[in-house]
Amino acid sequence: MEKKNNLKTSIILLVGAGCAVVLLVCLFYRIQIIKKSESITSKDSDFFLNLLEVEVRKDIYLPNLPQETTPSLPPNSPPIREYLLSPCPYQKGPPRVAIIIDDIAYPAQIPLLKKIPVKFTPSIMPKGDFNLKSYELKENFPFYMVHLPLEAESFYQKEYKWLMVGDSVQKISRYIQEIKQDFPEVRFINNHTGSRFSADYASMKKLLKILQEEGIVFIDSRTTPKSAAMNVSDELGIAMLGRDVFLDYVRERNSIKKQLQSAIHLAKKRGYALVIGHPYKETIDVLQEIPILESEVEFVFVYELFCQTIIKEQ
Repeated sequence: MEKKNNLKTSIILLVGAGCAVVLLVCLFYRIQIIKKSESITSKDSDFFLNLLEVEVRKDIYLPNLPQETTPSLPPNSPPIREYLLSPCPYQKGPPRVAIIIDDIAYPAQIPLLKKIPVKFTPSIMPKGDFNLKSYELKENFPFYMVHLPLEAESFYQKEYKWLMVGDSVQKISRYIQEIKQDFPEVRFINNHTGSRFSADYASMKKLLKILQEEGIVFIDSRTTPKSAAMNVSDELGIAMLGRDVFLDYVRERNSIKKQLQSAIHLAKKRGYALVIGHPYKETIDVLQEIPILESEVEFVFVYELFCQTIIKEQ
């Protein structure tokens, strides 16, 4: 019995000594890290915090978009590849909310939209049988995107050209080229309906590859919970965002107010929110009250939810 007790005592002493050694080693390296950090500026410290706080996507390039200031690397930094940090919740200042107003197709809608007192992004329909010059509406806005008709499960407007499940790469590419002829500056597209098309992985892969080649970013309207857009974007390594809140699924002022408050709450929690509404009178009436909320969040164009940080391999 005495031998067993001695053995237990020896084991405990050895374990204790081992833990002490580990603690001393950790303390030593901590001191070294602190010493090295004295040469790192607050800007560099912010940079490392940024990498921790945001989702790092794969190598991507957003063409012709406003660029954030590129942080400098501290000396002796490990090799880091070029990343797009998307979105940018870490940016200083208030949380950001981007509002997209879908279904912009006719000049008669413009006066109503002009009543919105903050930044918003109109999503303009491609030309159709009843709006052959919808592209001219872009001249009314400092920034816009295009609202691309994609096949739905149970909805169809014959006046528009649609992309359908199973369409060839050539057909999809031709339609995107037609859109670019009318909207040569377009850099963002979101889907008009599309519950069937966006749920089809193969169709979305064709579309997102073509948009990537054309320098256009896809915004998923999320008209179905089965959307494959995010999974395809991850596979292709391209930047995209999806809608967080529909403002006016119910066309009633109190409901729209609650949805807007939900978006603001999400932005405060996560750093940003992406909202979609429509050019309804009820929606515009609620948005006219936004200045009351501007102390809580900043309303921005869609592109302002994206930023690019270039860090070249060493």
